[in-house]
Amino acid sequence: MVHLMLEKKESRLEAVRLLLEKKGTDPRRWDGCF
Repeated sequence: MVHLMLEKKESRLEAVRLLLEKKGTDPRRWDGCF
């Protein structure tokens, strides 16, 4: 259960990271926000 939740969180982080990269924003600035 926890493992699945962690996987979901990770994939969400990746998605957010990709979106920010497309916009030209440095994803490292946002690591603490998600």
